[in-house]
Amino acid sequence: MIPSGIGKVGPKAFPRVAMDLATTVERIQQNFVICDPSLPDCPIVFASDAFLDLTEFPREEVLGRNCRFLQGPGTDPGTVQTIRDAIKSGDEITVRILNYKRSGTPFWNMFTLAPMKDSDDTIRFLVGVQVDVTAQGAAGDTAAPAWTKSPSDEAEKVQQGNQAASLISSALQNLGWGASPWAQISGSIMRAKPHKASDAAFQALLRLQQREGQLRLNHFRRVKQLGAGDVGLVDLVQLQGTDMKFAMKTLDKWEMQERNKVARVLTEESILTAIDHPFLATCYCSIQTDSHLHFVMEFCEGGELYGLLNAQPRKRLKESHVKFYAAEVLIALQYLHLLGYIYRDLKPENILLHHTGHVLLTDFDLSYARGTTTPRMQATNAECTPRHSSSCTKVEEPLQPGQAPNGDELLLLAEPVARANSFVGTEEYLAPEVINAAGHAAPVDWWSFGILIYELMFGTTPFRGARREETFENVLRNPLTFPSKPAISPEAQDLMSQLLAKDPAQRLGTRAGAEEIKKHPWFEGINWALLRHQQPPYVPRRAAAAAASGAAGSGNASADGVPGAAGGAGSGNVGANNFDNY
Repeated sequence: MIPSGIGKVGPKAFPRVAMDLATTVERIQQNFVICDPSLPDCPIVFASDAFLDLTEFPREEVLGRNCRFLQGPGTDPGTVQTIRDAIKSGDEITVRILNYKRSGTPFWNMFTLAPMKDSDDTIRFLVGVQVDVTAQGAAGDTAAPAWTKSPSDEAEKVQQGNQAASLISSALQNLGWGASPWAQISGSIMRAKPHKASDAAFQALLRLQQREGQLRLNHFRRVKQLGAGDVGLVDLVQLQGTDMKFAMKTLDKWEMQERNKVARVLTEESILTAIDHPFLATCYCSIQTDSHLHFVMEFCEGGELYGLLNAQPRKRLKESHVKFYAAEVLIALQYLHLLGYIYRDLKPENILLHHTGHVLLTDFDLSYARGTTTPRMQATNAECTPRHSSSCTKVEEPLQPGQAPNGDELLLLAEPVARANSFVGTEEYLAPEVINAAGHAAPVDWWSFGILIYELMFGTTPFRGARREETFENVLRNPLTFPSKPAISPEAQDLMSQLLAKDPAQRLGTRAGAEEIKKHPWFEGINWALLRHQQPPYVPRRAAAAAASGAAGSGNASADGVPGAAGGAGSGNVGANNFDNY
């Protein structure tokens, strides 16, 4: 998502698009086809590679045809009628049928047919699984092969067919092929959360919902487009009859299903529903139409941290400013890990600036949401100063609530227990274990945290190559180096060196999470408990007010040497309702 930028920064020359090469239906190692009964003659719309290998037909001769093309002179008409009756009644069955390959060679097929139904019980697809095809004739032989399976063997194959059909149906539903995947998104105002319960915008939306029954697009007026991302666009909208503005993220349902992004959307929605933190984006509600899904989000007048970074003369921030933003991001990541989430897409484009100047992490569609966290307190030796390495942490039995040995500090351990294999993220921020497909867990967030600090410091990422392959090779092979300018503190270099350890087991944060990183000397002096009450380096609303009063002459204000924001919440003419295409 790309909200409003800072100042007059132009569009990104090389936008860094997040990659998502997660598992798709094509990777299911089963012999199966999918048919669409809503089309004339119930044609095959998908055929697995294993099915093509078995039948010897190329894909172009399979798609669009009815399954009867596998029948031949020895196929039992009674079995065919049983299959037709099951399709008509919407029942799941397993039968033994004689089919023929493209070469004419016959084979016995223990075949399971399973309907996939929508929420209204309408059959959406038919999944046909070839469970047992071991009884095959020799090449060139037209005689039916012997079937030697016992009744108990056949019963076992029936069970295997049911399990395989269930697996395929589940995978298809994750891709949006089954019952409407959007049905689980309620479309109502999200529950009251402690940090937003008294928020004026939340209360206004809640009153409107109570009065009208549900929120609709015509309750909002479109002001302007803020930006467009890989999977949607973001508009600045205004609640009718008020001066309250929101960022509305719009996703095309059909496109999400065509691009296998449904599971990612549902992951983001579930995380937005669960989180409640000052440094994470707030989603007030979602609105659905037949074709689109809209998330009504908190509007951040400061835009992206990426925009602020690129507004600087040398595309970099002062070290003291980097420390402030890094501290808030660290707290946000700690909270996500506490809930069992791995963020997996940290970068300046996904860090928004609230009108107060504090950060908000956004875009959770690439996050891993299947981890579990069991928070516990651990004692650390008081003699371990922040300048000691993480190995100073002494492992003890978990403490009971309220217990704290005299002289020891308590450390909150709240890292998710998870193991993911998806190849997701933004290439310059990918950890080595993601690139080499070794499986990854929470330490990938600490790697990207180190990359983030480096980019904010130097205006570039440390392993960037001319091509993607070169970037990956640099991440895996090249040592971390630092430019001679600007000069940064030894503590900053040490922190990045520990965060960018290529071995996740040696990476800072792997053992004890965010608390371990907080203790690094670079963060010395940070008041973590009162961080959100500290004065940020750049305050968009203050800069916009200064610009409006002509402080900068050209319409750009400056705060601490940072160019001010142009086009804040009040910018742009409020036009007519422009949601006709949604």
